[in-house]
Amino acid sequence: MSNVPHTPAFERGEALLRQLHGQYGPAILNQLDDLAPELKRWVVEFAFGQVYSRPGLDLRSRQIATRMVRLSPVDPMATTAPPALLPTPYEPPIRP
Repeated sequence: MSNVPHTPAFERGEALLRQLHGQYGPAILNQLDDLAPELKRWVVEFAFGQVYSRPGLDLRSRQIATRMVRLSPVDPMATTAPPALLPTPYEPPIRP
């Protein structure tokens, strides 16, 4: 990640990315150098360096919480359930 300015948040994000994904995390993000360098900077600096590295949860608990939100069928930020989860006006009886 050579062409990106090294702010403290970027340094934290890069260290966390290496801790979580070893050599593969930076290698994958380096593929964005030509396509979207600002996206790479944002992912490392903001997502990993500011959000994912916040104090309060250990990494294991943070990863579990992140996965549970991603696997949840309902958007936690939404005020209503997705249409597929809303009750229908009439549901035919289930027959064996």
